[in-house]
Amino acid sequence: MNEAFVVRHIIHSLKKHLPGSVIFKHADLMTAGIPDISVTYGGRTFWLEAKLIKSWDEPDSSLKKKFDALQLATMRLLSRSGRAWYIVYFKS
Repeated sequence: MNEAFVVRHIIHSLKKHLPGSVIFKHADLMTAGIPDISVTYGGRTFWLEAKLIKSWDEPDSSLKKKFDALQLATMRLLSRSGRAWYIVYFKS
């Protein structure tokens, strides 16, 4: 399993549970810092950043360290004006 698989799984689930929604995947070299997925449904848009954590090296390590600084800044900016969520998968 890789992060691209996780994003595809999320998009599939969103399409199934939110019929009529508009879903965009924003993952390529030109969209650094932009969340992986945007969803517009019921007149609102929300942003999702997916992260696959392959191992949890340190029991007390911060999840924040697993994200790029630009991703964190963008998500903070988006959350001030709308909805922005992280979806974290742990690979065991």
